[in-house]
Amino acid sequence: MAWLGFEKGCLGDEEAKSLLEGLGLTVLRDFEIEVEVGKEWVAFRVFEVREPVESVSCPLARKVGCRVLEGGKHLILGEVSAKIWDEAVRVCSPDGETELIPVYTYDAFLDIRMPSRKVRGLEPEIVVGGKVYRLPLSFEDLEEIAQRGLLEKVEKAASVYGLFRVISHKALEELERRKRERKEEARYEVDYESGYVVVMESGKVTAVALPRFFVSLVEEGRYEEASKIYDEAPEETKKSLRESLVDAYYLWKTMGKDVSQLKEFLERLGVNVEEK
Repeated sequence: MAWLGFEKGCLGDEEAKSLLEGLGLTVLRDFEIEVEVGKEWVAFRVFEVREPVESVSCPLARKVGCRVLEGGKHLILGEVSAKIWDEAVRVCSPDGETELIPVYTYDAFLDIRMPSRKVRGLEPEIVVGGKVYRLPLSFEDLEEIAQRGLLEKVEKAASVYGLFRVISHKALEELERRKRERKEEARYEVDYESGYVVVMESGKVTAVALPRFFVSLVEEGRYEEASKIYDEAPEETKKSLRESLVDAYYLWKTMGKDVSQLKEFLERLGVNVEEK
């Protein structure tokens, strides 16, 4: 889809739509954004259209006597083959002066569109399993994605772009609340020989790999329980638990989490993460 936008106050919505339709363009929706043009923020009424709009902005700007914005596939900055590129808009003044302004960064590895600092009013998005979700994700979004078995993509996005840019504060609070509830309800037994933990929770019995369960205890701040499991583990198992915890340390650090307690815990286990 492509965009054509008029400086706010230049034309009324119906007048603008009529003008675009007269050019053979199909208007799909309209919205407002602000773009930093030069050193000032300029508000635009933007119309999304089905047809390409390359080089349309300047003739329109001369015709209506105000700044006109155009955007579309013809204004991709960078190589699409690199999987990360910027999407720009061109703003043209009635005197013919133009400026190219990046408004989105698109990450094809994670299917994420992040607005640039040059635009206001655009929301970041991520595509998971073919569905577009607005960022940060709500708890309901996370539940839906989890049910589809696609949370790994969200975890990767959070590690790259920051936890709070990908998952909302309310969603994180709800996750913490539910973790506390599970902690109160769940019972478990550790089988060092098989390398699994049998968890009995809400009438259900599940088997969880010991390293994963160990890391989850630490993530929830249950260091006393984690210490007990570690102390009773065979030496080979202790090595595996340490390695899993070190991996978690660097992942959480990348995500911006407070890892000070985890670092102290690792040091008690004889691991100096600064040397890793």
